[in-house]
Amino acid sequence: LALQGLWAHYVTAGLDESFALQLLDHPDPYVRFWIVRLLGDEGKVAPLPAEKLVSLANNEPSPVVRAQLAAAAKRIIDSTGLEISKQLLKSHPDESDERITWLIWWAIEARALTDADALVEMYSSGDAWQNSASRENGLRLIRRYAAEGTTVAYGACLQMLQLALVDHQPAALEQLKLGLAERAVDLPGIGQGSLFEQQAAAESL
Repeated sequence: LALQGLWAHYVTAGLDESFALQLLDHPDPYVRFWIVRLLGDEGKVAPLPAEKLVSLANNEPSPVVRAQLAAAAKRIIDSTGLEISKQLLKSHPDESDERITWLIWWAIEARALTDADALVEMYSSGDAWQNSASRENGLRLIRRYAAEGTTVAYGACLQMLQLALVDHQPAALEQLKLGLAERAVDLPGIGQGSLFEQQAAAESL
């Protein structure tokens, strides 16, 4: 009945900010799920609902709602999307549902190039590398940037390699190797830059 009431209200009156904020605290997880879904479908969220979504990512107990938060994080085009992803990783490092872990990665990967500076900043903290879920996505970013084959992506890749904690350097270099092997082979006018010089070039004998 709660869902039917929500859907009826949405198709007749839309979803105003105060109503959405109230229902994000609803005791039924499927009501919270649908509010997250409807907000995410808009692509951009007002400041107060955005703050609430980030807070929900921090303490949401239902995997159904966490999955929808991760899906919404990909669709929300401003910085809120990345903040939701960061909170999901921080607060649920041992996420048991593999579908959620991939939804979070897709949200991050969608911003790999457009928000490279913000993602590098996210991994400038040792906490991001200590967190198992966050670390896995950091390693995937290294591979993604190396595979992109552009100067900008190589620069982001190099920064990520430099930020990776010593214990995780072997895994980071393995992801670099995979990414370089996956590059497009016919990229005109793109230099290897300092990434190649510092990480891939053989030492002179």
